[in-house]
Amino acid sequence: MGRNVEEKIDWDEIWKRKIEEATFRSSAKDVNARARIWDKSMRGNIDSGYVDELLGSMNLLPDLTALDVGCGSGFVAIPMAKRVRSVTALDQAPNMLDLTREYAAANDVLNLSTINKDWLQVEIGRDIELHDIVLASRCLQTTELRRFLLQMDKAAKKQCFIAWGAGARDDDAEICNALDIVYKPPPSYMVVFNLLFEMGILANIEIHPRPITRWYLDLDEAVFSLLRGRSMEKSAIETLKTYYQKHLTFRDGRYWRVIREPWALISWTKRD
Repeated sequence: MGRNVEEKIDWDEIWKRKIEEATFRSSAKDVNARARIWDKSMRGNIDSGYVDELLGSMNLLPDLTALDVGCGSGFVAIPMAKRVRSVTALDQAPNMLDLTREYAAANDVLNLSTINKDWLQVEIGRDIELHDIVLASRCLQTTELRRFLLQMDKAAKKQCFIAWGAGARDDDAEICNALDIVYKPPPSYMVVFNLLFEMGILANIEIHPRPITRWYLDLDEAVFSLLRGRSMEKSAIETLKTYYQKHLTFRDGRYWRVIREPWALISWTKRD
């Protein structure tokens, strides 16, 4: 009789391969060099309701301490600081942390501190203390997912949260279609879930499927926002402007579009 042997899947390797193959991937060096451009394009996440949905799903309490890994310009860390006792915002791009501090000061947020380090190089307990909750919001560009997750679990006293896309992004797929290039999306949130399970962590998943309506003053702003800070040749940008002039809705002096941008919130509670 034959045996039914379960094949072991290397989820860490699958993640690495998919990240390396993805059409759109920004290095830490690129993000740092274009920090203000990236920040301007990502501010739409605040207007879209993403931040409120994310923070509302985390059941934050005033006595909690929070760590935001890969905080970028602080568009999650700063509103989160208004709901908890303190926030540590960590990023390896110093220009991003400059923006985080600027926005914190502008919003009278005094309970936020910053750390400029690569998350995978952080020594928990020496470089950073344990926090009640640890968040990674849309920042899993690493090729070493297992190490990233182990760091999160080690740094958290109570809970960990990861926000990541749940399916291909409409805008990324459309950009590739307009430029006649093959679209290879980043890895699925299910790879994160399965790797956590393999690590002995039973995580929860919430899917947030709500479509997002966005508007743009002109085609330049539309392309700039949809590229999310990525640099492209001038000819490619002109091609995109022509494409979106045909595919965006023009009403009341603005360009409009509805973006399908579902995302998943993966969370787990620390074991005693």
